[in-house]
Amino acid sequence: MSEQQLEEGRRQGNGDVRPEQRREEASADPAKKSRMRLRVGVGLAVVAVAGLLWWLHARKFEDTDDAQVDGYITAVSPRVTGTVSRVLVEDNQTVKQGDLLVELDTADLEVALAQARAAVAQAQAGVAAEQPVVSITATSNRATVQSAEDEVANAEAELEAARRELDQALATNRFAQQQKERAAQLLASNTVPQAEFDQRSSAADVALAAVASAQKRVDQRRARLQTAQARLVEARANAPRQLVAREAGLSVRQANLELARAQLRQAQLNLGYAKVVAPLDGIIGKRSVNVGDRVQPGQQLMSLTQNGELRPGRATACCRRRMPPATT
Repeated sequence: MSEQQLEEGRRQGNGDVRPEQRREEASADPAKKSRMRLRVGVGLAVVAVAGLLWWLHARKFEDTDDAQVDGYITAVSPRVTGTVSRVLVEDNQTVKQGDLLVELDTADLEVALAQARAAVAQAQAGVAAEQPVVSITATSNRATVQSAEDEVANAEAELEAARRELDQALATNRFAQQQKERAAQLLASNTVPQAEFDQRSSAADVALAAVASAQKRVDQRRARLQTAQARLVEARANAPRQLVAREAGLSVRQANLELARAQLRQAQLNLGYAKVVAPLDGIIGKRSVNVGDRVQPGQQLMSLTQNGELRPGRATACCRRRMPPATT
């Protein structure tokens, strides 16, 4: 059928419609169009509001399969030398602060701890042995000084007695010499016999010998006093030095004890350092240690990224790492 025939059929059909029906249809068309426009407008407004709300919510998040973040990365390393006996974490594993990461063999550390304890016991014994010596030395020094003082006092008393004996001997000698001179005069005048002169002469000789003996005793007592005084001076000078030397020896023993205790404390800490734990919460990075490895203090065993400090990456030269997906 051609287009002209279709057009003629529509014209004939329109010719059959009544005028009232045409007016009703003409008046209904604007109302229908108005409702349609209203519905479209409301729909567009709802879509716009929904889009705005979604944008406000989605702008807080970023969805990408190639994200980069910045974070603080901590190198996990041991504090003592040892052989790794256990490794308890894997790459990209999330850990909490204090979680055990690596464990070292403790045999050598236990031996060092036993040696440190023995050193402490030995130092304590040394202090215990030295402490009585100090008090004994102090007592001995006081006794030595007191003995020297007593010896000086005795020497002074003996010297004083010898001096009195010398004075008495000198007096006796003077009298004896006078009696001898009188006897010689009387013998010259034939007043006394020769025997009496001889007796007085002998007594004078004895008195003179007694003076010499008394003088010798005085000299001896004086020398003894000087010796006693020298010993007293030496005792008083040496006593403090001896006590200081003993106290210094005790101080050395006590210092050795403190050193041994510090070494024991260090050995105890080293034994605890055989357990390498996570210093903070984070994600384990590349692990570079295995069971049987010999590690040294400061050697990096693995890296730990602080997941509490992660933030969107920035174009900076430091601290930029591609974060692998975390595993649980």
